[in-house]
Amino acid sequence: MSTFHKLSGRSLKIASNALYGEVEDADLSNENSFATFDELDYELTAESDLSNVNHRIWITTTAALPWMTGTAVNPLLRALALTRGREEGFVTLLIPWLVSKKARTKLYGKEKTFADSDEQEDYIRNFCREKARCVEEEKSLHIKFYPAVYNEGFGSIFPTCDICGLIPDNEADIAILEEPEHLNWFRVPEEKHQLSLKTEGEEKESMTPLSQSQINLDEENAYQLGWTNKFRHVVGILHTNYGAYMQDYGLGTSIIGAPAITMLSSIVVRAYCHRVIRLSATLPSLAPNKE
Repeated sequence: MSTFHKLSGRSLKIASNALYGEVEDADLSNENSFATFDELDYELTAESDLSNVNHRIWITTTAALPWMTGTAVNPLLRALALTRGREEGFVTLLIPWLVSKKARTKLYGKEKTFADSDEQEDYIRNFCREKARCVEEEKSLHIKFYPAVYNEGFGSIFPTCDICGLIPDNEADIAILEEPEHLNWFRVPEEKHQLSLKTEGEEKESMTPLSQSQINLDEENAYQLGWTNKFRHVVGILHTNYGAYMQDYGLGTSIIGAPAITMLSSIVVRAYCHRVIRLSATLPSLAPNKE
């Protein structure tokens, strides 16, 4: 069994506790509370071996605290777990910065709109220390932001740039994509920082740019073909059944139909991932040969 599965199992149980409102009990230092995936058959390779502490790992997700959703909490706890045994900065969590204050207010509340992404990072780091009780892990974890917008139709956050262009080539060892389908439905390599999925009226609102310390665009590689072209190993983690999500709640149906989104999801997951993990058996099998 790979180290990835061990660490995933441990952080996933903790993340589940957090999602059920038991964040105070989310303690990565308590080994007895960890779950593992001993039943999984995973072919370990030099590229996929997370026990190799010389590998740099980038975990990219579609949401960030203080939005208490699974794709915000789960990847954060996974990233903290993966810092153990590694030098500072060898694990980076890449999360969305909502450029619209209106969107930040809607998702985070009036008291947590943040003047810039540095303030949001401070909030997240405090969560790591106080709630997850990961003081040492928080020190080792790097947190970076990509510019993003919230779309009302989908009820989701989408990047406004090609995220691969934010990651230096010399750090592109292992990528963990939380919701790889969501991250890649609307890839925008041809026009960085541009995206057509705008909430009604949002284009008229003033946008808050990333903090200067968070701007680290790799201009030369912004037009790369995709994650598997750039990284030695890419793991996609599926969180959501978007087809059912759209059928049950109608979200996103004004843009694309449920059957089409499932087909599109399968295409992008197979194209951009070497290995796929479903967090639940209720999730669709988008890439059977890679699970």
